[in-house]
Amino acid sequence: DKLVLVGATDPLMHDEYLTPMGVAPGVTIIANSLTMLLSGRFLTILSLPENVLISLFIGLVILIIATRFRFLHGTLMVFLLLGLLWFFLLYARAKDVQLAYLMIFYSGVSAYAVPNLYKYLSFLYLSNRLKTLAVVDPLTGFYSVRFFLLLMDEKLKSRKDFVFVALRLENYAKITLELNFEELQLLIKHISGHLKARVHD
Repeated sequence: DKLVLVGATDPLMHDEYLTPMGVAPGVTIIANSLTMLLSGRFLTILSLPENVLISLFIGLVILIIATRFRFLHGTLMVFLLLGLLWFFLLYARAKDVQLAYLMIFYSGVSAYAVPNLYKYLSFLYLSNRLKTLAVVDPLTGFYSVRFFLLLMDEKLKSRKDFVFVALRLENYAKITLELNFEELQLLIKHISGHLKARVHD
C-alpha cells in the first residue's frame, strides 16, 4: 500500500524547476503532485487582480487608520492589523491558498509610512517657518525686535568690540497719519530694502 518514487535531486542533474513554492527538483514536484491528487488538497493560486484588490483593501484600511488617528494610537492599530494579517496569511497558506505575500505587506507598510512621513515633513517645515518668523520680521527682512535684543545681549556679554548704528525716521507719527496701511507697509519695505542693499551683517 505504498508508492515509492526514485529520482535525482542534485542540482547538477539540471532537474530543478520553478514552482509557486520555490525551486524544487523534478522528483519532489511529482511526489507533491501525487500527494495532492491522492489527498484531494490542491494549491489555489490567486490571480494578479485578486492580489491587487487585497493589497489595495489592506492599504486603504491602514491609510485611513494612519490619517484619522494620532501617531501612537494609529501605530498600535496598524501593528495590530499587520499582526492579524500575518496570521491570516499563515492560515491561507495552511489551506493551500497562494497569495502575493510581499505585495500585500508592501502595500500595508507603504500606506502606513507615506502619510506619517508627510506629517513629519510638514512638522519640520512648519517648525522651520515658525523659527524664521521668530527671528526675521516678514515685512522688513531684518531681525525681529526680540531676536535683535537677544543678539545685543550676547554681544554685550562677550565684551568684544562692535559697532551699533541707530537710525531714526523724522516725523514718523505724521507719516502714519497721512498714509494708509498698505502705503505705510510699502514705505517701510522700501526703506528696509534700501538699507539692506547698503548694510551688511
